[in-house]
Amino acid sequence: MTGKKSGFLGLFNQNYPGNNVVFLHCVIHQDALCKSALNMKPVLDAVVKLINTIRSRGLTHRQFRDFLQSVQSEYSDVLYYTKVRWLSAGCVFERVWQLKDDIVSSFHEKQCSAECEMLEDTEWLSDFAFSQIFFVI
Repeated sequence: MTGKKSGFLGLFNQNYPGNNVVFLHCVIHQDALCKSALNMKPVLDAVVKLINTIRSRGLTHRQFRDFLQSVQSEYSDVLYYTKVRWLSAGCVFERVWQLKDDIVSSFHEKQCSAECEMLEDTEWLSDFAFSQIFFVI
């Protein structure tokens, strides 16, 4: 399907000569190489620590869920991260990104802003947003 002579690219170049179609092989592998070159472990560790802070104690977890319900959030909870499932990081990053404002509000309401100070740091948020793109893809 993607061969240079008999695949789509070859047929396209035969029918439309003079165009500048670029052949990219295995975009997924290029994404994996980019992930390995970037150091996303500190961002992942910070997000996992934040989630564990929310979910580690039953009372804190219930209060957080009640807070999300009171502000009528789209989501009712944060997700746990597991290393076993490779899709887990993408789902966790996406959920925390969607709930970041609610997480900050919840921690400020409880006067525990030290746990979520990274969600107010613009440099860390830019790293988090960039990491989210690679984990979600």
